[in-house]
Amino acid sequence: MALTAGIMVGLAAALCWGVADFLAKTIIDRLGADGDLKALFWTRLFGLIPVFTLFFSTGAYLGFSVGILPMLLTLGLLNFSAYYAFYRGIKKGEVSIVSPIVSSSALVTVLLGVLFMGEVLDAARLAGVIALLIGVPLISLDLQRLRVARMNGLSAGTPEALIAMLCWGIMWALVGSWGKGLGWLLPIVGIRTTTFLLVSASSAAKGLRLGEGISVALPVLAATGLLDASGYLLSSWAMSTELVSIVAPLSCTFPAITVLLAIRFLKERLAPNQVAGVIATIAGVVLLSR
Repeated sequence: MALTAGIMVGLAAALCWGVADFLAKTIIDRLGADGDLKALFWTRLFGLIPVFTLFFSTGAYLGFSVGILPMLLTLGLLNFSAYYAFYRGIKKGEVSIVSPIVSSSALVTVLLGVLFMGEVLDAARLAGVIALLIGVPLISLDLQRLRVARMNGLSAGTPEALIAMLCWGIMWALVGSWGKGLGWLLPIVGIRTTTFLLVSASSAAKGLRLGEGISVALPVLAATGLLDASGYLLSSWAMSTELVSIVAPLSCTFPAITVLLAIRFLKERLAPNQVAGVIATIAGVVLLSR
């Protein structure tokens, strides 16, 4: 595997997302009731800073037209659905379980790339697909608690993580496909703007007091939002120079970072089968990138 600029940038996106997920978990737990929606609003707001800075400074706005709005809105709706489910998942469950499941969105993206974009899976990538198919259920099931767990043994946050996985998998496949005509930046502008507007509308509909109790958390919220948006920008740029089926799995190695941080600082513990699932999932996305 040649260490091209696209591959290096894809790995940088994984680093940004891994740290952002860890920070999101710590801050959601501190914000209390509706903390997931509050965190989603503020991180989306701060995340608009680098996106719009590039949008106007690079002249990308010149490529905007009313005709591309349906595509941008579709991407934004998928992203909002994924984030809402993901933040709900890490509020209910452990980030070291939810995050690796979500990273398996790479599997969805790769399959769509093969089926509809003409990309080819070699033996290593096929092995990666199999590893992900094995890893996701292993992470989802805590066999040590199976006798007393609800929902047929599913760990807390797993249903939400699976929804996020599907939505992000489809979204990134569309980014890779539509980005060939729109450029690497416009899809991200549409994604981030639409998501922020939908989060704002949801917050208003619930009568949520977004400023309540967040003053001490603003630095962490800002860091989370900036890192998360940077991951989007880096991943989209990488997809413009490499195959989607390479960049998506590389970017989705972020759980390795999130899990290490969660174990070190949040004192999270995994059952043996879940450890195996994390290893299989991360191995799968690495194999897919070979």
